[in-house]
Amino acid sequence: MSSPDKLRRDADRGARAAALLENELLKESFEKIEAGIIEVWRNDSDSEDVQRREDAWRSLKLLDALKQSLKHVVTTGEFSAKELLTTQKGD
Repeated sequence: MSSPDKLRRDADRGARAAALLENELLKESFEKIEAGIIEVWRNDSDSEDVQRREDAWRSLKLLDALKQSLKHVVTTGEFSAKELLTTQKGD
């Protein structure tokens, strides 16, 4: 079981991460970046330019990793908030 301070900190971080993921400007930015990367990846017809396609693929994976990291913080925060409520009810 975690300390109440850590639970509060994790719950707060989760709420802030959720706010980021729900932010229209950030969502629009992610979508535009992803679309640009996919466009480069799809339209690179030069069979010699393997490096450019690999860079695009890596960029796409990094963007996905960023989103997944934020989602993980949200999930951890939700669990922490629930655990905090449970421990407070038990006091």
